[in-house]
Amino acid sequence: MKDILSKPCRKADVNGIARTCLGDPVLLDSLVTLVVDNDPVYSHRSSWALNVAVKDLGVSVVKYYPALIDLLLKDKVGSGVDRNLLHILELKHMKEDDQGFFVDRCFTFLEDPNCAVAVRCLAMYHLRDFAANNQELISELIAFLDMDLVEEKAAFRAAKRKVLKELQYIEKRK
Repeated sequence: MKDILSKPCRKADVNGIARTCLGDPVLLDSLVTLVVDNDPVYSHRSSWALNVAVKDLGVSVVKYYPALIDLLLKDKVGSGVDRNLLHILELKHMKEDDQGFFVDRCFTFLEDPNCAVAVRCLAMYHLRDFAANNQELISELIAFLDMDLVEEKAAFRAAKRKVLKELQYIEKRK
């Protein structure tokens, strides 16, 4: 697997790796290890393959959540890996302790104007989902999203408007 992931990958290569991991727990373990080791040669491509395995093929990686969350909390992770981890990790499968760390990290991504737009948007969507059951967090998130930051990218502004509208609707219903 390292041979494939050490070279530029096409989508077909990544899909093949994900399909291979579907029926082989040992390969899945090694794929997760490549992600968690955070080696720049492998981590982006391996996290992409893991994302495909989880989202497209339904592979469960809940048992790896602690290691994946630990990686997400590190500062020296590429935006591609952050993006894939945000796609893979779901709040509903996290332990309560991990949820706090995850939500905090999502706020960090959201507040960082230098963070990739895709990562900021995914973090905002996770925060919206988590806030749906937490009135205090809804208010905090609305206050942050209501700030007019002029230098934001158009894609982020559009996502922000959508999430803001959804949160305001949720807040009115409660």
